[in-house]
Amino acid sequence: GTESIRDIYEASNLDSDALAFILVESIFSIRKIFSAMEKVFAGSLHCLENTKIFINISTPDGMEMITDLEKIVLPSFLNKSNFVFNFDRRSLTRIYKNFRDSNFEYSDYEEEINPIIQQKIVILNNLDYLTSLSGGIEKKSIENILNNQISPNYIKTGLFSIPLNKSSKLNYFNHVRTYQVIEAKLLNLMKESLYNRYDYINQRQIHLVN
Repeated sequence: GTESIRDIYEASNLDSDALAFILVESIFSIRKIFSAMEKVFAGSLHCLENTKIFINISTPDGMEMITDLEKIVLPSFLNKSNFVFNFDRRSLTRIYKNFRDSNFEYSDYEEEINPIIQQKIVILNNLDYLTSLSGGIEKKSIENILNNQISPNYIKTGLFSIPLNKSSKLNYFNHVRTYQVIEAKLLNLMKESLYNRYDYINQRQIHLVN
């Protein structure tokens, strides 16, 4: 959320170099982010100098908000290079196409949705903000992104945000794929850990009841 004080506290305790706000749809929400960060980092605002703040754009309202970003006055402890506006392409497609669920391939709608997002990237580029794309990050999609003159600064694939590099399409795809493989392994470890914790709790409850 835009004012997740506890989550921001935990991120600061972990010395995180990035914060992600999953659903942001208004200028008011962004101002709440400023307020929350000022509360959490009071007395150590200088620590935010190199922190990346990912603003997830996943709804039409979020897309519309971008046209009003010039109204934002950044607090003194932040600058535009702190912000990365990420376009969640699958979420946007699901809403624009009125799908009930996410059981679809983004590649089937990429030619329709990408130009809509690119218009917003142009606005953000002109305002000196950074941008990112997520959702449907596959080889063909990466090729389309690399071939386009209007490109994001990052590709976000699940847990990782990877700076865009157009020098070699094949090398970049392999680079992204490496992180996707790492993420799959991490998710499997997390799944096993949660299962083991659940199994312990379940067995403990049985013993206590009996």
